[in-house]
Amino acid sequence: MQMTRRRWRWKQKGRGCLRCSALKVCKTPCNSQLFAMKIVIYYTSITATVELDKKQNNIKNILDGKNIPYILLDLAADANLKDEMREKIGDPKAMPPQIFNGDQYCGDFVAFEQAVESEKLEAFLKLDNRQIQMEKNLCTNK
Repeated sequence: MQMTRRRWRWKQKGRGCLRCSALKVCKTPCNSQLFAMKIVIYYTSITATVELDKKQNNIKNILDGKNIPYILLDLAADANLKDEMREKIGDPKAMPPQIFNGDQYCGDFVAFEQAVESEKLEAFLKLDNRQIQMEKNLCTNK
């Protein structure tokens, strides 16, 4: 398989696993059970304002800094994802970024920011101790 430019950039920067978006290199292949328990961020790569871009980057930077694996779903790449996101939330006017743990809705950027400031990010993301340990064991660079 020919290495795409994106894969090359990730490899050069040492960002790790492209399958699960983990910061480190995964030793085991990602499976559907762990995928269902992943943090999912609905975002858009085409932003109308700098503020929206900063919010999305802030979420990614904080999760990367805390070594919490996440999956990015780009609403600009697939129009059906926006409808799916809004249906899961139950708000027909919801805008990205929106954060989920599997299918459980966690909140938007404002709620995420409040959780970070109050140091309750794991509770906000609905991570239990078993899930945190599985994620740490899955994505290790030993």
